[in-house]
Amino acid sequence: MKKIFFIIVSLCAAVIPAQRITLCKAYTNHGEPIDLIYSSNLTLNQSVCILFSGENKKISGRTIYLLIDRIIGTEGENQLNKIFNPEKENWIAHFYKFAKEGKFEIYFADENKNRFSSLTVFIGTPKETKQLEPILTQKYTTVEVTLCGRIQSGKPVNIKQSISLGTEGGTIYIYLTNNQPLDAEKILINTWRKTKYSPDYDEFIDSKKYQLDGEWNDTYFQYRFTKPGDYKIYLYDEKELLIKTAYISVTN
Repeated sequence: MKKIFFIIVSLCAAVIPAQRITLCKAYTNHGEPIDLIYSSNLTLNQSVCILFSGENKKISGRTIYLLIDRIIGTEGENQLNKIFNPEKENWIAHFYKFAKEGKFEIYFADENKNRFSSLTVFIGTPKETKQLEPILTQKYTTVEVTLCGRIQSGKPVNIKQSISLGTEGGTIYIYLTNNQPLDAEKILINTWRKTKYSPDYDEFIDSKKYQLDGEWNDTYFQYRFTKPGDYKIYLYDEKELLIKTAYISVTN
């Protein structure tokens, strides 16, 4: 099974709410974030950009400290203490890589160590998921998968690339066909959803198993989605060999 590290980000109450800390992948020349980072988008040892904006509170011309503490019990173990002296900009950006697991507090402070704003970050331990690592095999190279609205006389009808929750109830049929017997006793379907602003299908949704006759050249299953989004469907056999993948968009 594939292991994924999750990072969960939560905002803490800032001393001065006019200022804020943002995690992102990059930033513009004007201090605007590029590709905002959300909880499931980071993995251990991935570099992030910590972007601090003074908003309507001027920080230019002052000495500003960026501190990152790893929280152990009630104590903080400092990981970073960096000084900035912004001349004109009312923002600060710094790239940092979290190389340890645990709870971290990111905060900015002035020359008197009065805090402007803070952010709490949790770097989680490896979490087992039901997503399987695809195993390359030549066994299923001729298999085709079709997503459709219904099956008529054993064949797919009304081919689907998107489906509506409102008018179609979020229900589709997954149809598999091969030019020879599928030679599988079970089909395992794992469904993953792409979260907002993420380039990957990183939210595990569901796992289902279906029994079939290995002598069949084709088969189909009904599947129902319950919320909108872009989905990737993995189909495996009982030996966890990848058969095929399929994609569909679900709207309201």
